[in-house]
Amino acid sequence: MKPIISRLLPGFAILVAAILLLQTAGSRHALAALLPALPWTVLGGGILLGWVFHRSRIVLALTALALAHWAMVSFVGPTGSGRAVLAAVAILLPIDLAVIQLLPDRDPLSRRGRWDLAVVLGQVLLVAWISRPAIAPLASLIQHPLIGVPLAPLTALPHLALLAFAGALAALVVALLKQPGAVEAGFLWALVAAFLALRSGRPGVESGVYLTVAALTLVVAVVEASRQLAYGDDLTGLPARRALEETMAGLAGHYAIAMVDVDHFKKFNDRHGHTVGDQLLRKVGAALGDVGGGGEAFRYGGEEFAVVFDGKSVEDVLPHLEAMRKAVESAGFVVRRPPSRPNVVSPREPFDGTGRVTVTVSVGVAEAGRRHPTPGDVIKAADAALYRAKRAGRNRVFSADPATATMP
Repeated sequence: MKPIISRLLPGFAILVAAILLLQTAGSRHALAALLPALPWTVLGGGILLGWVFHRSRIVLALTALALAHWAMVSFVGPTGSGRAVLAAVAILLPIDLAVIQLLPDRDPLSRRGRWDLAVVLGQVLLVAWISRPAIAPLASLIQHPLIGVPLAPLTALPHLALLAFAGALAALVVALLKQPGAVEAGFLWALVAAFLALRSGRPGVESGVYLTVAALTLVVAVVEASRQLAYGDDLTGLPARRALEETMAGLAGHYAIAMVDVDHFKKFNDRHGHTVGDQLLRKVGAALGDVGGGGEAFRYGGEEFAVVFDGKSVEDVLPHLEAMRKAVESAGFVVRRPPSRPNVVSPREPFDGTGRVTVTVSVGVAEAGRRHPTPGDVIKAADAALYRAKRAGRNRVFSADPATATMP
């Protein structure tokens, strides 16, 4: 859950800040003064940023939001055509965000990228067509209540639009659970902000601010995704060696660092192949990402990981490392073997006959102090403890203090 929560926090903070600002008369007045330019500045800057980084999903989503903002400002109102435009925008926008999120990122100038953009821009014609008086029966149909429950006190959106938002929300939550990335989280918050922008059914300060927030969450997602690309490990989703080095440079005072290594990983990789080996590393990485005690896990390289516990001693973190070791061992790993190789395992890979292989990790941990004054010294001491754990039989947690160890 830690990766998902960390991805959700930036968008959540932006949305909460906007809600609080709108509650204060002074800040609300200041936002109203900025509104003629603010949404377009954020939307335009975000589209440019997405274009530069070849994030076609961001370009498409921001284009859809820009069209929604333009429609709200230019056409939405109390008239029949104004209500029809609101209904069309409120139905199309959540569907756009859900579908765009599923697309792969590509060069926006590629043939497929231009086609995707044309589909989004072409929706302007659809909205314009629905707003025509001659199409009033169709406009009335999409605004017709689906159930006999009055929602006017809560929202001006028609039932069909609420259904579209609910379906899009479910799709984006599932996407985030499958791939807890910054862009996936950005799309989820953009959808929430878009709903808040449209729910009143009229243009104004709230609709402008919330559509700006929707755009800003996607802009922040681009920046965070780019940072993740530079500092993160694509395989496990954990921060990579470069991020660890920056974290170590900021450590001071009391802290502990653990080094974790997957036991017999080379044999496992040779026997089952690199694809299965990568799956195993992802599973171990997920377990390390959930380690307790305030530990922050990093992919150190190969099958080795590091966990930094700022402000903690070895005594503090040993129970959490032991709990993680037991969790990895008890969870095991299910190997999908082709029929031609049933039940083929290494003698050192316990196998229960169902394709489940027992996986274990060895851990070494050390803390800062007179013997290990720098983060580099702590890493070396933890690494030495790790290899003592391996020589002692693996599947153990050893500290730099030889008197401290845990084992099955």
